[in-house]
Amino acid sequence: MMADLIKRELLNRIKKTKFFISKNGWSNDYINKRVTRFEKILSNYVPHWLDELYDMQKLTGIKKEDILTLNCLPSGSHKGECTSFMCIEENNNFLHKNRDERDLVQHVYIKQFDRTYKYIAGTDIGNLGIAHFLNEKGVAGANNTGSVVLDREINEIGLSDCHIMRVIAEKASNCEDALEIVKEIVGRGFCGNAGKNRGMIFLIVDKDKGVIIENTSKHLSYKKINQGVEVRANHFLLKNMKKHETEKPNKNTITRYNRTKFLLKDVTGMAPQSCWKISRDYHDGPDSICNDDRKHFWMTISAFTHIVNRRMPDMSLSWICNGNTRNSFYFPLHIINKTVPDFIISGQFYQISKELYRKHGLSSYLGKRQKKIEDENFNRIRGLSGSKLIREEQNIIFNLYKLMQRLYV
Repeated sequence: MMADLIKRELLNRIKKTKFFISKNGWSNDYINKRVTRFEKILSNYVPHWLDELYDMQKLTGIKKEDILTLNCLPSGSHKGECTSFMCIEENNNFLHKNRDERDLVQHVYIKQFDRTYKYIAGTDIGNLGIAHFLNEKGVAGANNTGSVVLDREINEIGLSDCHIMRVIAEKASNCEDALEIVKEIVGRGFCGNAGKNRGMIFLIVDKDKGVIIENTSKHLSYKKINQGVEVRANHFLLKNMKKHETEKPNKNTITRYNRTKFLLKDVTGMAPQSCWKISRDYHDGPDSICNDDRKHFWMTISAFTHIVNRRMPDMSLSWICNGNTRNSFYFPLHIINKTVPDFIISGQFYQISKELYRKHGLSSYLGKRQKKIEDENFNRIRGLSGSKLIREEQNIIFNLYKLMQRLYV
């Protein structure tokens, strides 16, 4: 069970969090009040999340309150910076996201509860929410931190952008469902923030179209995308949301946004390889699409390229880079899979990528090998279906894990 696989890393994060709380001088009473308010929101809106925590507590002895604490800490003064884009085309719809955050251990898993859709997810261990997803209905999602906004636009305690992503993954069968979910969360006062005074941005794609949602805790606006390319970094672009900003977008988000648009303008006929190349771009470092934590506290820690099959959405897939994009490899995972290897769930795969990053930084030492192996794997799964496809994808993941172990040693 996943609880056993993540126990060690989860305990490590809880220990670090308690030290962080003490360092900031937050009293137990203050934290407990936050946890109580947050738990009430979950109980009212997603009670099965609490059931999951009770089950984990029985299996591992980790208190649910400790995990809830991880998910409702006071907002920091900074938040990770992500770069995402969608491409709506004739045969497939694409959604790509580079996740830039603190160097927290990332893992990938497949999950389903009663009365929810099955979904592939990527996130940091301990986060009740998710940073990337593709569900069985062919709905894919990405979340970015939004603009700095007015104090009155933010609820200090509530569902984060990652938490809202999980709700969408579990419940949305299309872009319309996703939009209604965000509207409901905002309308019921359950929406929190994506960092201190930071709004949220969601990019959602289904088999027919895409939608971009920009929101604060109190207001939202959206744009439906029926064709073409849309890019988002970490600032609002929709007119109705710009009025809530209190700061102009900084150099980092503007640079990544402009660079991504530039790289996409000459792409005709989107392919996953185009997305992967963009995800490794270091042209404007440290304000680059792929970045490290040597100039700021965040770095690129994962990336997903979702390909939604317009004719057969249940055959959609995610190409997943579980680690810094210059220090790891993309592997395929169709939604028909039921699970992923233990070393992906536990975070071991990410840890090797992390060590490779510490050793090589953002150099291009893996460049040629990445292209060769990823092209080979792309061709290996072409035309496959059913059990043959599942078996081949699992083999690809195991082989990449062994390769990365050898590279590290």
